[in-house]
Amino acid sequence: MKGNFEVAELPVGPMRKGTVYNGLSNALYVGCKHPKEAGELVKWLASQEAQKIIVATGSVWPGIPALNQDFVAVWQKQGVDVSAFSKEPEGMTFGYPLTTSWATYNVEVQDVFNQVWLGQQSPQKAADSVNEASNAVIK
Repeated sequence: MKGNFEVAELPVGPMRKGTVYNGLSNALYVGCKHPKEAGELVKWLASQEAQKIIVATGSVWPGIPALNQDFVAVWQKQGVDVSAFSKEPEGMTFGYPLTTSWATYNVEVQDVFNQVWLGQQSPQKAADSVNEASNAVIK
């Protein structure tokens, strides 16, 4: 990415600090042809050795908290301070609300917020429209 940008902590609301948990995972198909080998691969992917490889690329936040500062250091070498990300889990974390129509709804929400990123709509107007649409669906 080119240009000046920073990473900041999310604002804290009146209840407390919190963020949506965005975890990645590896899984095995129960009917795979090589379950033992697949299990070994998944075990290795979760290891500190594999996580260090991932951290070195700066592509994915590590699943091992002890490596958080290594990830921050990779980005600091590129002139970007991502340490705010390491502070987010200090508050409450929660999963995305999942429904049978989540994929469709997620696209609609992204469409609204793309207008914000493009300067075509205010953040408040986008948040209000998403909130109204959400409430209409669950009523």
